Amino acid sequence: MTDRPRQIAKAIIAAIVAQALPPGTKLGERELAEVWGTSRAVIKQALIIVGESGLVDTRMNRGASVAQLGQREAYELFEALSAVEQGVAFQLMQRLSGREWEVMAANVDEVDAAIDLGDNVHADDIGPIFHDHLLALSGNRALQEVHARLVRRMQLLRQLYVNRDYHRCRLNDDHRDLLDHMRAGRVTEALSLIQNHYQSIARGYDVEAPVAEPASLKEALAPWLETETAPA
Repeated sequence: MTDRPRQIAKAIIAAIVAQALPPGTKLGERELAEVWGTSRAVIKQALIIVGESGLVDTRMNRGASVAQLGQREAYELFEALSAVEQGVAFQLMQRLSGREWEVMAANVDEVDAAIDLGDNVHADDIGPIFHDHLLALSGNRALQEVHARLVRRMQLLRQLYVNRDYHRCRLNDDHRDLLDHMRAGRVTEALSLIQNHYQSIARGYDVEAPVAEPASLKEALAPWLETETAPA
């Protein structure tokens, strides 16, 4: 495979993540071929690459379109994450020593420092690692794999939709409070906080809100076409 399909795929992914191509947007091979001045075969290869990221759905006789998640699927996703982490938290409170919490506490402190510096990008990058640390402390590889699959699906949700009630400070405060509850062995409080944490995130996504498709793919993809043709 030449680099051309990968270049086009990279541009399409960037446009989706930037919400220039909202969920449900049809990605017609003919129109995309005209946009890039290439063959439909090249576009087909590019869409296969994009499909591997989960950002595009391809259906028989209906072609490709930007992936969509329903409200029910979104809530079930957060319910599943909550259930896994509640089970792990309950187990950890029964057997971990104080020193083993330090890696999670360090993550909370690092996020706080990034927010104080105004580096929200770094804060958003490292904040979710808190949950990875929680699962790693369990030592249960099967649970870690299940959790990782759910997190990948949540990342897809974050790429496709805007969370209109996202407060990084509040979420990091939840992490700090969860650590305090777990260290003190407050089981009910810890499990309730995990549930509320994910419910608050889920409420911020309105995946059922109607979204207008762009007037044309060429118009929506224009910024990434200009990047391709810009001088080095």
